[in-house]
Amino acid sequence: MPRPILAGVLAALALALTAQSAAPVASPPGSPDYKIGVDDILQVGVRPRMDLNTQVTVLADGTISLPSLGPVHAEGMTVKELSSELTRRFGLYDRDITQVTVTVLAYNSQKVFLLGEVYKPGRYAFPVIPGIWDVVREGGGPTSEADLTAVQVIRGEGEKRETITVDLGSAITSGNFDGLPKLRPGDTVRLLRKQVTVPPKDQVYVMGEVRSPGIFSTQTASDVVSAIMAAGGPTTDADLSEITLTRRNVEGTRSLELDLKGYETGDRIPADLALKPGDAISVPSRSGGLLHGLLPFNTVLPLLQVVISTVIAIESIRVARGTP
Repeated sequence: MPRPILAGVLAALALALTAQSAAPVASPPGSPDYKIGVDDILQVGVRPRMDLNTQVTVLADGTISLPSLGPVHAEGMTVKELSSELTRRFGLYDRDITQVTVTVLAYNSQKVFLLGEVYKPGRYAFPVIPGIWDVVREGGGPTSEADLTAVQVIRGEGEKRETITVDLGSAITSGNFDGLPKLRPGDTVRLLRKQVTVPPKDQVYVMGEVRSPGIFSTQTASDVVSAIMAAGGPTTDADLSEITLTRRNVEGTRSLELDLKGYETGDRIPADLALKPGDAISVPSRSGGLLHGLLPFNTVLPLLQVVISTVIAIESIRVARGTP
């Protein structure tokens, strides 16, 4: 990888360590027929007693707490019904009160969670929950690594949790979304990363503090930087100054310590060192904890062999140096 290009990639890596993504909760104008739910945020306007105006959240027991009235049940009522009920109750409290209006500020009871290979994962709320594809588009759309043929819809809690796998890609291609399941409040939509089969003689292993540890082809992971980017980039806890590259050959196993931060100064081992099949890259944590990423079960065995080889190599270096 040319040095100017690598410098730009390194800058992107640095930004990845500090970037925080947050998905806003949508609060579009609602309908008077919208049914209020727990966690919804309401604005209550009292005319002409503006001093009684207040903003309230629907509590877990379905009630809201209002000045002068105390707890009032709101869950399951429409905006129109609650407005009428509050007008009646406030009228008994003060005859001068002629109208009470209720406005939904946040539809938090109608929330859907969006995870995985989308640009803006997070929680989204709607007055009416749309279809799966609309929710994905609300999250900025799928990334290039998303597998749209096996999108997961997770619903329920505990032992009743159910995962439904749908082919969103075919629905998008055909334009027919009728066969997809309808989303419910509290559902989670998860887009998985594409599973690419890498030939055994072309495998590079990336583990530790990266977002998607796994096995990658030398075609996409040609050097250390591109390998880390192929694994989704570093996590916010990654230590880019102490990356370990473990290489096996006929003479044994060798471990190299790489410093991506020091590469630009030219005083470290080149971080764009070309990778070979069988190489393993480990990105440590700045806190010194365990490896952040866990790999699927079918990748554990070959990676375990690499880890064992790494331990043997480090121990051999320690003995050779005569360190205790």
